[in-house]
Amino acid sequence: MILQDPAKYLDIQQYLQEKLEEDDLPIAVHRGRFLAVKQVEKNSVVQIVIQLLGEKWPYSMRDEKSDYRLNYTDVMLHLIQPKFQSIFGEHYYRTVITWMDKTAESVIVSAHILLDPDPDNSYHATKIWFTEYGYVKFGKWKLFPSNLQVVRSNVVPLRFYEYLSDRSYLAPKSPEFMNKSPILTVTLPAFAILAIGILCCLGCLSLMHHFAYDSRKQIYKVKVGNAQ
Repeated sequence: MILQDPAKYLDIQQYLQEKLEEDDLPIAVHRGRFLAVKQVEKNSVVQIVIQLLGEKWPYSMRDEKSDYRLNYTDVMLHLIQPKFQSIFGEHYYRTVITWMDKTAESVIVSAHILLDPDPDNSYHATKIWFTEYGYVKFGKWKLFPSNLQVVRSNVVPLRFYEYLSDRSYLAPKSPEFMNKSPILTVTLPAFAILAIGILCCLGCLSLMHHFAYDSRKQIYKVKVGNAQ
């Protein structure tokens, strides 16, 4: 189903989520199309949607694996995570940037935050984005109440479900590390780096000793020549 009015996307998605009290309806709305989702534990996930006014959308942002997109995602994580960690403390687990989009004059960022289940999560998650100045500093941006939306989320995109349902402090592995041994991904690279570092130090010390020996040898020859 295609929606003609982009302003209705989040309204319909929120409406669907609010209806998922008991039954699992595995759909949501994104860019006017249904998106595969999966239900999570009630009151354990909140979604925040942020509008970054004046931010440009480079062509490389369309590719989720591009360096620009990955760096942009890291920036968003580093800006969002501390706010929730400061409020929820040990009841906070992780933040996942679930999608990014563009408008004519801004970039839209959606993030889902995994917390311990509590009916007041959405209240506290909303409160941290309001100050007496009427806006909050968010990196180089100023966010006004009209630039963000915080909602309780009963469903999350299916591709991110494992990261937003597992409340362990050790996050699930990324797909590229899923079926690889820690010996290959951690131990051997660490050993190789250490070995290279030791060899470089030994090489530098050997060269210093060689030059020092040559210098002393030259000084000795000069002294012997003068003595004769």
